[in-house]
Amino acid sequence: MSVSEHEKSKSRHLVTICLMTSLPIVSFVTLQLPLLVDFIASTYGRESLITKGSLRKQHKR
Repeated sequence: MSVSEHEKSKSRHLVTICLMTSLPIVSFVTLQLPLLVDFIASTYGRESLITKGSLRKQHKR
């Protein structure tokens, strides 16, 4: 095995390990993203912003 073949083999192994270790992270983010979107929408959604804005306008009058 020459030096260049050895380097190619090392880089292939490194890429394989990086891809395999990123799979749990990607799957976790993919599964939790809808929950995060729902959380943000329920906290900072349009209805809460409209209601707060209309209440502020009523107090200024």
